[in-house]
Amino acid sequence: MATVERGTATGPAAEANVKRVHITLLGADVPADGGNGGGAGAARPAPTDIFVVDGQPHHFAGQPGKLHPHPQVHRQFPETILHLKRRERAVWWSETEFHIGRNIALADDHGHAHPHDPGEPAVEPAKPAAVYPFSEAVTSEAIKDASGHILFWQAKSTEPVREALGHFYKISFTIAGQTVDPDMFCGGG
Repeated sequence: MATVERGTATGPAAEANVKRVHITLLGADVPADGGNGGGAGAARPAPTDIFVVDGQPHHFAGQPGKLHPHPQVHRQFPETILHLKRRERAVWWSETEFHIGRNIALADDHGHAHPHDPGEPAVEPAKPAAVYPFSEAVTSEAIKDASGHILFWQAKSTEPVREALGHFYKISFTIAGQTVDPDMFCGGG
């Protein structure tokens, strides 16, 4: 496992129709504010950013913001579920080496709110045969500067395939020898 000095990476550049998800590996003694400190200059993490604490995904949500464990966080704060629409892609990134690959599968637990777009029914669609949600595997890669130093790791998706729309997925990735499985919903747009 390789790690970049915390706080030095800014991640991939913002792109139109690409949702960035920052994965941060934290120790078990992390404060409830996720180490954000809440100071005036502190940047608030996005609700879909993933904080890994003892192998479990957490999301930063609520007022005042604090870390909440998965999957309960999705019930109280549905905005913490990564929601990819038809023409959107995702890029997961971290200062710590991680791997996703084809470890994305339909989710069985739908106990949390089902995200949907206005005008779409808020019902759970029938579960299709196992469908990988993207046309290509999500492959992690090290992003390096001109001198070859690793800046961060990233994994980019394609747009969701048509058959994936309307379904929840578990995105299993490994980081520091831990398997973590946050949720994603493909739908609408």
